[in-house]
Amino acid sequence: MTVPLDFSIRRLDVFHVRAAGGGYWEGYVDGRSRAAERYILANGWRTVYARHVESAVVRVELADGRVGWGEANAPILPEVVCQIARDLLAPLLLGRDFIDPSAMWGFLYDLQRGRGHQGGYQVDAVAAIDIAVWDALARRADVPLAALLGEQPRSMIPVYPVGSAPGDPGGAGGARP
Repeated sequence: MTVPLDFSIRRLDVFHVRAAGGGYWEGYVDGRSRAAERYILANGWRTVYARHVESAVVRVELADGRVGWGEANAPILPEVVCQIARDLLAPLLLGRDFIDPSAMWGFLYDLQRGRGHQGGYQVDAVAAIDIAVWDALARRADVPLAALLGEQPRSMIPVYPVGSAPGDPGGAGGARP
């Protein structure tokens, strides 16, 4: 299937969202854990975790009026991702023509290359924008997003745990209740 993937972003909005309800890490907290209102570092953990589900969500509107939504995997300080998307990336994106999403991704990724910021919050913001653009393009073509990514979508995707070590009670390498 060949569909046009060129686009220009007319508007970009960002939202810091937080799910209602209690925290999901409370079972791991003991008297030696360090916790703040929003974050927890349980005894023996090396990675801080959010106490509640929080994220950064991006809404893009293309020049043709199509709207797409994207989310960053940013449970720690998602408002930082929102600020980067809104205050740094959006002003450089709005009204710029791209031949496809990979051209936009390359443009955004290169913005901080000279400063060594090729990961973390900035890449989270780029990812949320990228997902939103793909969503808008799939809506424009009136096809499932997978159809834009390839003729034959994969039936399996290899995965691996990140952010923990074997035996880390807060990560993929440790036992969970």
